[in-house]
Amino acid sequence: MPISEAAQTARRLNAQKSTGPKSRAGKARVAQNALAHGLSRPYRQMPQGPKDIEELAKALLVSLGFCEEKFLADSLLWGAACNFAEAYLDMDRIEAAREERLKAEIVKTIIPTRKQQAKIFAAGNRIKDDEEAAYFVEQNLQVITIRSNPERAEKYKLMAKAIDPLDRYERRAFSKMKKALEVVGSKLNTLNK
Repeated sequence: MPISEAAQTARRLNAQKSTGPKSRAGKARVAQNALAHGLSRPYRQMPQGPKDIEELAKALLVSLGFCEEKFLADSLLWGAACNFAEAYLDMDRIEAAREERLKAEIVKTIIPTRKQQAKIFAAGNRIKDDEEAAYFVEQNLQVITIRSNPERAEKYKLMAKAIDPLDRYERRAFSKMKKALEVVGSKLNTLNK
């Protein structure tokens, strides 16, 4: 079904509105987004990267039955093995970043805010000597801790939302691994024939 001229114009105008921040401060802030976890930086650019990639690529090809002289002479095979190794090592980094982010989100959703804690402790300090009131404050602390947290399903949604941005890096690494394995598999098939 063809799109009307008015709809196309409206889409173009809306697209122009959503092109990112306009101010210098906004641009500077979003320019640092990729540095939040370091996953946009390829593993090969890390200090230990080339050495780790080469070791893992050699181990992969040797375990598949290729002799070292043969795979070092075949640049296509060696490149595919290195791509696979880099993607594999990237997956480890992604998993570590996901674990760290999940821990942070769990802490955020379970522990009451500083303001809530301060309110409870201030009330506790005012009634130190009164045993009955102290018990009330202790019970109130538990209630506020529970109420300050979203319901269980909402907690999981918040945690998933924090982890979702990492999926993009994981998909890229999986794609890279898949392409590399296709090349290695085709070379392995020709070797076995």
